[in-house]
Amino acid sequence: MKELKDNPKPPQELFAKHPETSEFVSVKRFYCGDCGTIYVDKEMAAECCKQDYCECGNKLPKFWTMCGSCRDLKRWEKAEEVMTYKGMLTDGEGNYFNDMEEYLDINYDVKPEDREEFLFCTTKDTWAGLDARSALENSLEDYCGEDGEPYYQLVDEDKLLAFVDEWNKRQDIHVFREDSKRKVKIPWEEVDHENT
Repeated sequence: MKELKDNPKPPQELFAKHPETSEFVSVKRFYCGDCGTIYVDKEMAAECCKQDYCECGNKLPKFWTMCGSCRDLKRWEKAEEVMTYKGMLTDGEGNYFNDMEEYLDINYDVKPEDREEFLFCTTKDTWAGLDARSALENSLEDYCGEDGEPYYQLVDEDKLLAFVDEWNKRQDIHVFREDSKRKVKIPWEEVDHENT
């Protein structure tokens, strides 16, 4: 990984030796004064090894416009606070809780200065089921090749598809996904009241 600098060397214009005259002529390209990467644009060459900073002052990786901390903070600020919510919650870090009671049971001993203020709500995402038609087509394409002329007659394809459709209807497979548009306040006062 290349080192970014607060004050990178200025970009340089790229020259090449003309094959007929042996003179050096501009090829209308510029290269970074630090790492030598070639660019069409002088401004792009100037930015190549330049260290950028988040508005909070943290150094940014190349091509980032905001640090992780500020990005997380903005996610929480954008979310609408809901007053009543029953269901699964997440802390935005990949940890899920069946409800607020479970979250508080697990985190009852968190010091006040380390406490999160909110949890994200979740949305239930139900599995659409097995796509038997695509699975069949992909399997046959793998077997016959993309350009291979299929010399087969499937037997009872309609029965297979109807069976899988009925089977899909009987499934109840779902996951809960983070809903970063809604958040709920953690009632730490309940924990503090119980601990006194």
